[in-house]
Parts: sequence; C-alpha cells; structure tokens
Amino acid sequence: MFDFFKRKPKDDLNSVEFLTIVLEKGSKTISIINDVLKMEKETSIKKYQDNINIDELLGAIFGACFGILNGNSKAIPKKRGQKINGYCKSILMSSKFESNPKIIKISIIEKYEEVFREAINKNINPFEEISAVLLVRSFKKRIEKICIPGTNNLNPFIHQTIADIIALTVTDVMKFWKDK
Repeated sequence: MFDFFKRKPKDDLNSVEFLTIVLEKGSKTISIINDVLKMEKETSIKKYQDNINIDELLGAIFGACFGILNGNSKAIPKKRGQKINGYCKSILMSSKFESNPKIIKISIIEKYEEVFREAINKNINPFEEISAVLLVRSFKKRIEKICIPGTNNLNPFIHQTIADIIALTVTDVMKFWKDK
C-alpha cells in the first residue's frame, strides 16, 4: 500500500560510479598480476610490465562483472542486473564518461562476457576460463613463455593465480551494488 515511499534505486546514476570503481581497481590489478609473473621463476619473461595487455585485463574484469549482472548474481535480481548492464554499456560507449581512458573497447568486454556466460553454461569456473583467454590474447605469439616447458599447457601457477586475482577484483567491485 505504501510502496510509493520506497526509495527507488538510481541505477543509471550509480552505474557511472560503478564503472569508475571498476576502472580504478582494474588499473591497480595490472601491477598485482605483473608481480605474479615476476615471481614465477619457470617463465622466460623479460619485460613483465609489457606482458598483460591493460585493455584485455579491463575487458576481462568488465566482462565478468557484466556476466554477473546478466543474471548470475544472487544479490541482484536478473531483470535489474540486465538494466544496470545496459546502463553501463551505454555509458561506456558515450563520450560523456570522463573516466574512460579510451582503452576500453566494448568488443573486448563482450568477448569476456561471452566467455563468462559459456563457462557458467558448461558449469565450469568462469574465472579460470577468463584467465586462460586473457593470457592467450595478451601473450599471443609469446605464449610459450608462460607454458610448462616443452608443452602447450599454461603454467598452472600463473593460470590459477591470475584467475583468483580477477575473481577477487570482480568480487570486490560487485560489492558496490550490495546496498544500492
């Protein structure tokens, strides 16, 4: 009866703040990932700071967040999450998003969002899948530098650790919507 007194969420306005937080956390995550690469002695990586591509990492983080918002969250109803996802994508595509360093590409985000969705559909860990795609797309022809020597298999320490770092980053930024 008194539903009109309920405060409606301002998801369109909150989406700008959310995107800014994702950018800030994602930009800090790159140094953590590069530190992981430095720690792994079995790799033949020389220039650590050049190995993980920042657009790919931000795309992976945004893609996972959007994958969660598209109905894979117990905290946000699917319909609302899809609306927020729509707001976020339209904000990212607009020139009005001042925090956008112009390295965020919707096509990259959508690739990782698709990887997330396919992993969920196959009932496998989406962050491990995202990590594998991130590593392959970032290293390209130099992928053997992060594989087990003599094989085409990703170094499990690097693969799993990066998956965990991405999962922690995404979990941290998704807390934004908890009380919104």
